Amino acid sequence: MEHADRILVLDNGRVDAFDTHENLLQSNAIYQEIYESQVKGGGDFDQSA
Repeated sequence: MEHADRILVLDNGRVDAFDTHENLLQSNAIYQEIYESQVKGGGDFDQSA
């Protein structure tokens, strides 16, 4: 996602944010949480627990 032009963040089916990786990482709590979970090896969202 870091290389995407823009990233769309959804919250309960509604647009929460639409921006670059850098801006979302600084300003969007949902994106920060997702990013941190992936960086720390929090798992793959496509696999069930």
